[in-house]
Amino acid sequence: MGFFHLILLATIQGLTEFIPVSSSAHLSILPLFFYIEKQSIGIDIAVHLGSLMAVCHIFHKDLSTLFKGLIEVLFRKDKSKDSRIFLLVLIATAPIVLMTIVFVLFDLINHLRSIHVIAIASIVFSIPLLLADKICKKKRFIEEFSLSDAIYIGFWQSLAIIPGASRSGCCITGALIRGFRNFDAAHLSLIMSIPTILGSSVLLVLELFTQSSTDFFSQNLIDVIYCVVLSYFAAFVSIKVFFRFIQKISFLPFVIYRILFGSFIIIFLGYF
Repeated sequence: MGFFHLILLATIQGLTEFIPVSSSAHLSILPLFFYIEKQSIGIDIAVHLGSLMAVCHIFHKDLSTLFKGLIEVLFRKDKSKDSRIFLLVLIATAPIVLMTIVFVLFDLINHLRSIHVIAIASIVFSIPLLLADKICKKKRFIEEFSLSDAIYIGFWQSLAIIPGASRSGCCITGALIRGFRNFDAAHLSLIMSIPTILGSSVLLVLELFTQSSTDFFSQNLIDVIYCVVLSYFAAFVSIKVFFRFIQKISFLPFVIYRILFGSFIIIFLGYF
């Protein structure tokens, strides 16, 4: 894979991972415009690692809270707010883990990885985001995050197993329906992304070592470093701009973009 392609891949991954537009959808259409072979697992891990580093950097206080909560759950009898938040995030992550297991066991994921599905999902899943943004009363703060919220938003996040649905978009939609403010809904989505991205990276590592034909160490180390760094900076900028942007206006621009994106695939690329 050429250097330009690596830049494109890492930048798109970083820019789209945490905003409600679906990074997988954008990466899937790249081969339609550029001659890009499927990235290696090593590169896939690198771009995910860069994105994860960015969100952990910006939300280091939340990461610290989750880590302290994990320690309390494992080793301490006295529980605090940290352990409560950790358990809630863990519960919220469970549905997408279970959904992934089901889809892998029944080999359903490959059936969903088509441009047709991406186009439809990009449009269809933008509608509940629009309705939640316009109709729901958004008064709650992230400090009010509860068990019922974790289960409900976790269910919405599990729908992101469908390419084009957008993990961030699904989480934000669920949080808005539960009455969280725009900023807090996006904040919850970012916190929930930490164990989700970490889990998907672990799966990629396991896949890496179960495929004898794939040798991670044969991957150009410089390419891996480039992808980590580029994905990190792209995600860092994307998150910072997104959170400034979302405090001032609604999610409507993202809805419009998703509808145009899906329509572009359907009409101009002639997939229907």
